Amino acid sequence: MAIRFHCNRRQSLGAAKLIGRFTEGTTLGVLDAMTERATSPGERPFEPRTNFGVLRATQDFRGGNSAIGGMFNRSESQTRFVSSPYLHESAYVGALDFRAPPLPDQYEVSGSFDQSRVEGTPAVILSTQQDAVHNYQRPDANLPLDPNRHDAHRRRRGAQVRQDRGQHLLFETDYQRRSEGFEINDLGYLRRADQVSWNTWAGFL
Repeated sequence: MAIRFHCNRRQSLGAAKLIGRFTEGTTLGVLDAMTERATSPGERPFEPRTNFGVLRATQDFRGGNSAIGGMFNRSESQTRFVSSPYLHESAYVGALDFRAPPLPDQYEVSGSFDQSRVEGTPAVILSTQQDAVHNYQRPDANLPLDPNRHDAHRRRRGAQVRQDRGQHLLFETDYQRRSEGFEINDLGYLRRADQVSWNTWAGFL
């Protein structure tokens, strides 16, 4: 089993955040941060200097009842200066999402589409394929385990319909699909890829 280590004492060299909202209903947020490399007590480097960037933009419609948005995350590490079998050289995630109330207005439909890509040496990508999030090596999965790849990229999609403005009946149904190589753990948190879920609840007041 492959293990990816994280250092909670990683020192930040600097970070900047900018958030703005414009009169036309556009919201823009930008975050960039740089962390210093981390070493063990014996001065063995195990976390390289890394730059993280996040860009988020949304546009509201119909007085804020509808919106469309996008997000881009980037993580780049100086892994060429670190002898490491478990760190990606770069990781990218792009996402589009929307929220819209169809007629009648007490219903709301939302959805998202996410695409991820990680890059590194074949040993790093093999470790990612075999870690606890992806488990390409499962004998029952028939997944495309490839020890020679330098990158991995897959997607996630989801849709949700809910009714929360009704007089008595409330409900929500949610569908999520993550493909086997979806990976966001360089700048996010994902417990499991290769998963399909469908959840529904209803209530009467």
